[in-house]
Amino acid sequence: MTRFAGAWIYLGLALATGCSTTAHFDITVTNRLSEPVTVWLTKLQGPYEDGWEPPEQVALESPQQQEHLGGVVVPPGQSGKTVMSAQFEQGNFAVLRVYRATHFAAILAIDKGSPDRLDYPLPEGKSNLDVVLEGDQLALVPHSPAPPTTRN
Repeated sequence: MTRFAGAWIYLGLALATGCSTTAHFDITVTNRLSEPVTVWLTKLQGPYEDGWEPPEQVALESPQQQEHLGGVVVPPGQSGKTVMSAQFEQGNFAVLRVYRATHFAAILAIDKGSPDRLDYPLPEGKSNLDVVLEGDQLALVPHSPAPPTTRN
């Protein structure tokens, strides 16, 4: 009877904690703006592994305690690339954030929904995206080669 009760307790704990899966990402982001942007990889919610913490979580801890920050500045016309993996509980997913800011304090000041911040639900696998402006709002579109330069 105790083995049977132990099995039920184990099953109950497994169901309570939920199932997690490992997702893999191969991301390239090209900045098509005339100013630098910060691209930050995070999750919709925790738990966060190293390199997946959102800026607001990093601000609560000391950035010196972080081995790897999830953000990188991408200059105009340049691309940033990373390959990352993470554990995701059911209902959680990767989010690629783009900020029209490069300083950490400025990034923290930009709220979700601002035209200077974009939160993009990132699908698992390979993504090749361009940062553009649609009106005054940041947007991500599928990557296209740079337009050819014309010579006179």
